[in-house]
Parts: sequence; C-alpha cells; structure tokens
Amino acid sequence: MVLVSNLSQRKPIHFLKVKLIGSASNRDGQGATVKVKAGEATLTQFNDGKSGYLLQSAIPLFFGLGDVVAASSVEIRWPSGKTQFISDGIPRNGVLIVGKPKE
Repeated sequence: MVLVSNLSQRKPIHFLKVKLIGSASNRDGQGATVKVKAGEATLTQFNDGKSGYLLQSAIPLFFGLGDVVAASSVEIRWPSGKTQFISDGIPRNGVLIVGKPKE
C-alpha cells in the first residue's frame, strides 16, 4: 500500500519555516518559544529538540498557515529571556533564518 498526498493539487499550501541560530553553546536555539501571527491566528511552538517523531524535533520549526498567504509577524523568546520581534522580510512559503540578538 502506498499513501499519496494530493493536498497541494486541491488547494495552495501556505507555510513558514523558522530556523533558529543560537549562541555557540546552543546553535539550534533549543529552549526558545516561537510565535507566528498569521491572520487572526497565533501559532506557537517550543523548540525542545524532542517533541517530534521518535523524540526528534523538526529543525527548522514548521508552521502551517492554512488559507493565510503569509505570516505578518514572528516573535521569538530565547532561553536567555530576550524577546525578538520580526515583522519585515518574512518569506512566503520559505525559511526565515533568525539569529539570537547580541547581549
């Protein structure tokens, strides 16, 4: 048996991937919380490194946006407590690469 997804042929799929680049001791930004605002919805994921299939998280974090074409803002709360807010340069159906702000 082979399962084939034809969802992309039935309607457009809109998404945003967020790749976090942390400090030297935590290059994958583990421990950060990412909130993506898309239309009226706010989508939240915690980058814990163990919440996915077979205890591995997907890196980068994947946010399905539904019928909304693009995200309007991204908020990252880093493990250090710093908060980073992005509203410009957010790609449509692509990867947003975010580095930790300088201390």
